[in-house]
Amino acid sequence: MTTSGNDKTAALGQEALDAVADELRASFRRDEAKPAYLGDRMLPADMERKITEIERSVQTRDLGVSAVESALIPELTDTPREERTVAQIADMIRDELGAPQLDLDIRDTETEGWQVRTNQPNLSKPNIFDIMKVANRLQQRYVLQR
Repeated sequence: MTTSGNDKTAALGQEALDAVADELRASFRRDEAKPAYLGDRMLPADMERKITEIERSVQTRDLGVSAVESALIPELTDTPREERTVAQIADMIRDELGAPQLDLDIRDTETEGWQVRTNQPNLSKPNIFDIMKVANRLQQRYVLQR
């Protein structure tokens, strides 16, 4: 086998190059992440964490904006809010979220407005941010019967 100064691959034979290429291909395939399910975006774990952080901060911001709106809008309008029972409000929240089995506990506080809780652990869809967003919007239109 002859080698020239310009041809760096000629030092290894074609068979050796093929063997090295096969090893590299096998190594990349072995280390490559496998999708968890069909349609998985296959993002690195640190990217998934960052996306989750961003989604949570957007939800928190939306919840804050909604809370401020619900606190200010009734005072800015002269339209009286209609009275509804706790059960009616809970049904409205369930209907809007499409979650008929959602277990809700709603209370009206003098200073903070409505407190909405759920006794269902590990709630992913709808999550507490979604529930509060709907509750804050309903609080603009309705008052709980005493």
